[in-house]
Amino acid sequence: RRPAVVVMTSFLESSELVKLGATGIAYEVPLITAVTGLRRIVASPVDRVGVVYRAPLAGFVARQHALAEREQIKLVEQRVGARPNLSELRRAIRLVKIHADALWILNDDRLLTPELIADGWLPGLGERPWRPTIVGAASLVSAQHSFGTFAVLPDHTALGVQAANLVFEIADGGWRLPPDAAAQLPLSTTITIDSAQARNRLRLQEGALAQVDRIVE
Repeated sequence: RRPAVVVMTSFLESSELVKLGATGIAYEVPLITAVTGLRRIVASPVDRVGVVYRAPLAGFVARQHALAEREQIKLVEQRVGARPNLSELRRAIRLVKIHADALWILNDDRLLTPELIADGWLPGLGERPWRPTIVGAASLVSAQHSFGTFAVLPDHTALGVQAANLVFEIADGGWRLPPDAAAQLPLSTTITIDSAQARNRLRLQEGALAQVDRIVE
């Protein structure tokens, strides 16, 4: 079996590719990393983070929950079905917003369909109490729609270097994966911010915008 290095794939750690012996770099930035970055920007406390997720991603969320606890971050969870409808999604959003300081939206294409975004996420996120949202794709931060407040994702240049180093390591090992090969975490991240949301709805740290990589006006 030829070795494979996988990048730019959602939830790599949970995919069949790793179970079949591939290695690579997870595209999802750990929650603990995203919240640490958010705390440097936002003046108000971010100790409780809400997440709405589908049942198939329960394992991923559980792993993030365990890591977050090390930094006293409480994960407020609402699980929906494998194919949630609008009413189920809206109810889940309302429930997590009550007990969370921010929301973390996963890169789950089943929860980010055009219909669910337009008729579920956007109305739900726009209702009071308003909470900043952390997303994992820069395209979800837009000046036209108040969806993602912050996008925290891997630095693509650094991701390429990291992937190349993985290939060199495999080559040095005779083009064989080591027995304990597993998906790595991205070594470097970037932050995109919706400046309108941030200025109108948040208290920012002094000089906060100087710490982000891209500002959406």
